[in-house]
Amino acid sequence: MTAFTPRFYGRRQSRLSPLKRAVLKDMLGQYRLPLPVPDMAIPYVLEIGFGDGTHLLYQARKHPEVQFIGVEPFGNGVAHTVQVLQAENIGNVWLHPDDVRQLLPQLPRQQCRAIYILFPDPWPKARHNKRRLINSAFMQKISMLLIPGGHVYMASDDQDYVTQMLEVMQANQDFVWQAGCAADWRTPFDPAVTTKYQAKALDAGRKPAFLDSKRV
Repeated sequence: MTAFTPRFYGRRQSRLSPLKRAVLKDMLGQYRLPLPVPDMAIPYVLEIGFGDGTHLLYQARKHPEVQFIGVEPFGNGVAHTVQVLQAENIGNVWLHPDDVRQLLPQLPRQQCRAIYILFPDPWPKARHNKRRLINSAFMQKISMLLIPGGHVYMASDDQDYVTQMLEVMQANQDFVWQAGCAADWRTPFDPAVTTKYQAKALDAGRKPAFLDSKRV
């Protein structure tokens, strides 16, 4: 019987330059997450949809003692991240250049201390809402990865999607939303780093929400 493969709706790549094609061909291998995934000696951090790598690279530089796993199916973003990893000799990042839903069952359970999902595709049209990454089944799967006390950090500038995120998290008894006041969800997780999509939202006058939920 053939294993079920979830349908992927997001883009994987636009036109790649010859340089980026060469990067993916010649250099990605040394950063590609091995499958099956080995147990980690220390709790790892997972970023789902790292885009051009801005946040992932920032965190990896800031915490060289932590192992990071970055998941991104978009070829241009992966190639750019690989270039920076190589240029700066950053050695604590593994990359999975494909759909995260295929990876989740292979990741070590209860060994992840934080998961970042920053500005996922909002699929704003109502008929496309079912394509959104954040739903109850997905959150149940990532809950199994986290250590007790681990955090899921989500951000979006689409208010309908923010509402959906909150509804999903509050319906899951594994998590407790950490906001005590409005400033808690209006303040970026780390003001020192701004992702491309966060900057686009601010430039357009949209106010992102930053949701921190703790695994209990």
